[in-house]
Amino acid sequence: MLTLFWFFLLWMGCGEPAALEKISQSGAEVSLPPALKDTTIRVHPATDVLPENGTTIRVYFSESIQLGGQRIQVTELSGEKLEGVLGRWVWNEERTIVRLEPEGLRPGTQVAIVVRGLKTESGKIITPFSKTFSILQTDETSPNGQNLDARLVDAQGPFQHLEVVFSEPIRWESLGALSVLSSGTAVAGAWRLGPHQTRAYFSPEAQWSESAIFISYGAGIHDLAGNQMTNTPAGMQLVGR
Repeated sequence: MLTLFWFFLLWMGCGEPAALEKISQSGAEVSLPPALKDTTIRVHPATDVLPENGTTIRVYFSESIQLGGQRIQVTELSGEKLEGVLGRWVWNEERTIVRLEPEGLRPGTQVAIVVRGLKTESGKIITPFSKTFSILQTDETSPNGQNLDARLVDAQGPFQHLEVVFSEPIRWESLGALSVLSSGTAVAGAWRLGPHQTRAYFSPEAQWSESAIFISYGAGIHDLAGNQMTNTPAGMQLVGR
């Protein structure tokens, strides 16, 4: 049988920045990370890899969580053992977001976040859930804005959507640095990240002039390790169909 070692330093905090729940930029909203397994649970990053210096994990819930009896654990998969990982666990004031800051994760290993035994304030039992990450070497290289690409793509509906391609996974909060203009006017819509966080998609709320789209890149684009993008262009003019 597998030997389980659960060692934790549990720190309950509050005051998670509101930007984690929703970012608004020029009339556009940023969607939460995609739901995984249970529609109540969302995990960020949505990638399967984490750099050694970018291992902060956030778990989102659609309802407030009862703190009594909670089981949120980060374990290291090492041979035939699951070894507990020390770190800091911080809840926001509404108890809908928990930030996990595990310590001492080693490159070349795998870790699993395990969520079990949780209940919402309304009494709903959260389906047990786990997600595995591979730990990579420290990342100290900034994303290069010269490698950005953007295009209008066909999507379900009567008009095109916008796709932005990055050279490496970016933080979800980076979407707040992006804005879209059509004929000089800010476009209302929603941003979301693709499954590997290397692509961002913008869905306009209404019909827009696809022949005159301008995407603006702000200064807040960061990779998973927190390295800020360099050589970021001011923006890019796109031509639709």
